[in-house]
Amino acid sequence: MAVGDVGGDQFEEVNIIEKGKNYGWPLKEGFWQGGGNPPANYSDPLHAYGHAVGCCVTGAAFYNPVTPQFPANYTGELFFGEYCKGIIWHINPVTGGTPVEFATGLNRPLCLLTHPDGSLYCITRGGLGGGSELDNTSSEGGVLWRITYNPNGLPLVATQPSDLLLSVGENARFSIRATGNGPFTYQWRRDNIDIPGATSDSLMLPQVALSDSGAVFSCRIANAGGSVFSNNARLFVTANQRPTAGIELPAPGETYVAGQTLIFKGFGNDPETGPLPPQNLAWRIDFHHNVHTHPGLPYTTGVEQGVIFIPQLGETDHNVWYRVHLYARDAAGLSRHVWRDVYPQKSVLSFQTQPAGLPLFLDGQPLTTPKIDTGVVGMLRTLQAPTLAFLNGDAYIFIGWSDGVQDNTREIETPAQGLTLVAQYQLLPTGSGTGLLGLYFNQDPGNFSQPITAWRIDPTLDLYWAGSPFEPVIGTDNFAVRWLGKLEPWLTDNYYFYLTGDDGVRLWVSDSLIIDSWIPSDGGVRIAGPVHLEQGIQYPIKVELFEIGGEAEIKLQWGFSDVDPSTIPATQLYPASNFSSTKSVQDLGDIRCRIVPNPFDNNGYLEVFSPFSTAINMDVFDMAGRLMNHQQWYIQPGFSKQDLHLDQAASGIYLVKIWTTRGLLTLKVEKLEAHTLGSRFSEEGQGIGDENLER
Repeated sequence: MAVGDVGGDQFEEVNIIEKGKNYGWPLKEGFWQGGGNPPANYSDPLHAYGHAVGCCVTGAAFYNPVTPQFPANYTGELFFGEYCKGIIWHINPVTGGTPVEFATGLNRPLCLLTHPDGSLYCITRGGLGGGSELDNTSSEGGVLWRITYNPNGLPLVATQPSDLLLSVGENARFSIRATGNGPFTYQWRRDNIDIPGATSDSLMLPQVALSDSGAVFSCRIANAGGSVFSNNARLFVTANQRPTAGIELPAPGETYVAGQTLIFKGFGNDPETGPLPPQNLAWRIDFHHNVHTHPGLPYTTGVEQGVIFIPQLGETDHNVWYRVHLYARDAAGLSRHVWRDVYPQKSVLSFQTQPAGLPLFLDGQPLTTPKIDTGVVGMLRTLQAPTLAFLNGDAYIFIGWSDGVQDNTREIETPAQGLTLVAQYQLLPTGSGTGLLGLYFNQDPGNFSQPITAWRIDPTLDLYWAGSPFEPVIGTDNFAVRWLGKLEPWLTDNYYFYLTGDDGVRLWVSDSLIIDSWIPSDGGVRIAGPVHLEQGIQYPIKVELFEIGGEAEIKLQWGFSDVDPSTIPATQLYPASNFSSTKSVQDLGDIRCRIVPNPFDNNGYLEVFSPFSTAINMDVFDMAGRLMNHQQWYIQPGFSKQDLHLDQAASGIYLVKIWTTRGLLTLKVEKLEAHTLGSRFSEEGQGIGDENLER
């Protein structure tokens, strides 16, 4: 599935949609380059382009027809359009890269469709408002194009010349557009006779006379492969003068406010017969936003005046205005078109946070505070302060607005005098956790019957895996994970837990199973609570996941009181052992080491996880510096265990020195008397023997 994502004020995107992926909106437009870490499961677009290249991506179609007629390199390509530049590009939907121009000169392409016969259909919007083909207003010039393959490159007439009705003395202009293999030559004809010097893609006849009425014009287009003739276009000339038209309301210089009405009133006059009746008048009102428009009033006939309501909801940009069009047509068919622009009243809005720098959302889009925004007076804006916000590693809870409003989400009507609002936050007490201990089991159906294959400290449980969660030792399917540790709440409150998983998931808090969804599934949020937690207390937590096929994910969130669900941060999670792998990983590169159990009463072991084959050395010393034993061995990728050979040693503290080509690490281990080990486990809860990890 491909989506053309119309951007905000920076980039247009083409995205290939995959299950579980986050495409950045509203946090980011275009490719993620710098500016912090992307959200979980983020995916860059297949292609993105800035507004120096174009303004709006429109239409998309894969070229996989039943009967291809384009050359083979087009099959499987993704076609998409650019509205303002009038371009259709194509791109490989798998490898991406730089798009290739397929068609140019289109008058505002909107929709694309691949026909089974191999043709590509395109709808263009057109637009002639104000008499200019560049004027971006609503129009009756929409065209359905059928694009076929022309292997011999003969010229084709893309735009035919049109009939004209003119008054004596006006200028006549006929135009044509060709496609095929250029360059092209043109020869205009009048009544089937070549016109000398008329050899461009347009023909101008100045100051037409009654004697020109009825003349028939056409054009011959040629290239190296041959020539074709256009359709005939007829010129009609009348002695009648063109009518005049005038807009009385809105008055020149009039402005508008959202939520009010816009009154329009006008007249037409025929120089031959006088004032034109209402049935000879027509109105259209367009709402302009930047370089494109939206309909305000469709083409309406038979009235001299009317009214439209200016909504308070909709486009919130301040670069907007209304254009009021009036058309007057006399009995002979001659017409006059006039228009008037009406601009909005504006005011300045200021949004801040205390402390400064926390995020806000205005109309669903993120703001970096402090933020100054210009708005149209009367427009309704939606302002949201996240109930929970993070800055420089600290967590803050929303407590209210500077004007006394307590709701974090509010609707404001843009006032004429401007407005300053400050979202006020309270700092939450932050823990010192680093995450949960994750134990990974390969080829395990979810009963944790296999040996631990790999382990690590996962800072948060907001993980998505399209393949292996722990390459190369864990496969892409049929694995299980158990996370162990403790949870420390920010505040005393009743908490709700939100657990998303694919496939089965379980959650224990304070040794109570509160979520049990141990069945295959493709995701979905499981909710449990309320669970009362006290500030300053660390509660045991265990999370389990099994995966049998396809993608896998796990997300653990919490919420309390009026605080929206959020991913539990690493600062509030503590791994289930006194062994911290952070420094070990840093010292030994990608190799992870730990002593288990620690302390021990008989013998301990060095557990090693390595993603590659390598030689490893280990020296064991007592506290007097005496070498107890030296070992050297070669490990394969994966998880391994090596005996410390301290079963005959006295109780006490020992140092284990480990080194590889990646670095040097020294770990401390304690050997206890046999009768003291059980009490140490029960009192301190720090042992990480296999039997303890599986509790």
